[in-house]
Amino acid sequence: MFSPWYSLPFTLFTLFFLSIHAQTLIHGTCKVCSQQDPTVNYQFCTTSLEAASGSRHANVRGLGKISLRLTHMNVSDTRSHVKNLLKKKGSSSQKMRLDDCFELYSNAVTDIKHAMKSYKSKHYDEAIVLICSVMDAATTCENGFKEKRNVVSSLTKRNNATFELCGIELSIIHILRFGLFTVTFKRASSGHLCISVRKSDDQGKMHIKSVSLLKTPLVESWIAPLKSSI
Repeated sequence: MFSPWYSLPFTLFTLFFLSIHAQTLIHGTCKVCSQQDPTVNYQFCTTSLEAASGSRHANVRGLGKISLRLTHMNVSDTRSHVKNLLKKKGSSSQKMRLDDCFELYSNAVTDIKHAMKSYKSKHYDEAIVLICSVMDAATTCENGFKEKRNVVSSLTKRNNATFELCGIELSIIHILRFGLFTVTFKRASSGHLCISVRKSDDQGKMHIKSVSLLKTPLVESWIAPLKSSI
């Protein structure tokens, strides 16, 4: 039987390892999301996912589920916030924009719920359409305030958060559908050209396949465009 003095350090080491793995997966996923979609802020992505419950043990698919949950919370809270703003006194122009936003976010709540179901059942095409609809709602809400002079949006931060969370979800769906590829080229002393292809799965694990080709002008001409596109 293990002594508690031995089991405690082992437990702490295990928790430390799991924490490092989770942080690495979140940061790696957010890096790809920000590269795929310039509107996604890397810092916003990592901060949002790391603060969410369940992210420590989540795989890539789980991070997508978490981002959808965060979006649902955000659009639901924004809808309630707009409802409270409408109860306060304000200009007719301000009220008109808030009325539009209330309707947009009411529809967004329904859309994100359906998107969560589609994502769960892996109907990604349906999820993408619904997520894009939520993004459009946030954009339309924000742009509505810009159509009238002297009308300042009080929802900019919330609209931006909705838009970026949706961007994260779309990027994660892209990862789940097509994976992440890393291609490495090395020249061996034998004159062969070695190509290693690393593909990640939704667990964040890398699967490596290698092939060795004889270095010839024909092979070089085939590899050159591929190397320049990576």
